[in-house]
Amino acid sequence: MKQVVDGGTLDLEDGRRIHLIGLKVPSPGGDPASGFSAEAARVFTKSMVEGSRIGLTYDHDRFDKFGR
Repeated sequence: MKQVVDGGTLDLEDGRRIHLIGLKVPSPGGDPASGFSAEAARVFTKSMVEGSRIGLTYDHDRFDKFGR
């Protein structure tokens, strides 16, 4: 893994960008009244994957409605 972009997005060393499914994380600049910041989501995701070997599997669809 190259970097954690945000709470639900990872950039891989080979240039691919992975969007994690099943997560509802705030967007940068989102509503701070939600009680959970975008930066907190990014830090949490980073703590879960950094330095670890992770496996990825596809959902039944390889792309979401936005083509990601």
